[in-house]
Amino acid sequence: MDIFNAQLQQSNLGGQGPDAGATNMRFEGVGELDGLPYDLVVTSTSAYTPGNNLDNGFECGQPAAGCVNGRFVKISVAAGTSVDLTFTFQDSATQLPVTIPRVMFSVHDIDQLSSDAREHVYISGYDDDVIVADGAEFIHSIQADGNLRLRSTTDGTTADDPTNPLALGNVTVGGAVIDQMKRSAAFVYSGTSSISLTLEVTCDPGGGCPAGSSRNFLFTGDTNLVSCAGKAGFLL
Repeated sequence: MDIFNAQLQQSNLGGQGPDAGATNMRFEGVGELDGLPYDLVVTSTSAYTPGNNLDNGFECGQPAAGCVNGRFVKISVAAGTSVDLTFTFQDSATQLPVTIPRVMFSVHDIDQLSSDAREHVYISGYDDDVIVADGAEFIHSIQADGNLRLRSTTDGTTADDPTNPLALGNVTVGGAVIDQMKRSAAFVYSGTSSISLTLEVTCDPGGGCPAGSSRNFLFTGDTNLVSCAGKAGFLL
């Protein structure tokens, strides 16, 4: 799954804009299968409330604002809400689902606005175990329903956001050294046409969430969280 060379054709997740038309996000040309290009289409299967719909798309913004190619899919979620999402691979010409033999899917920048707005990602259907760095700065645990939950535990700002999933490393923010690998997770999927997950931003039970607050979630394919040797056999 190559977000680097994809084009954001549509951004109207859950019918919340900023585009009109189909109620999804479509990233054209994220890969090829048997010589034919396929797209990544993100749809919501539950009610969706963005913090800012202009944040949906690439991590660098909307194409209208000059962000033609990004490196991450970014999705904004308003504090105190959750959304169920499906990431589907579709043939670029026919828009029919295509089954990818083996693909990597990764989640990045798992952090929070203190305990006032915590990030949670619930995901399942992947092969083997989740891939995380030693000393990961979030909690990952299997829930009663079988989903894996990634739960933020560390405060973050835009200053520590990763800019390249293939070059995760240390950044210094306010005198503190932050290891971006420790806020990322990767998953391997085999023989799949879609990936389902839930995003949630919870509020502090005591004080709630600051008015108008939200969190942005980042997703992509390959990442240097996994060694080159470990990626053998992946469809890039």
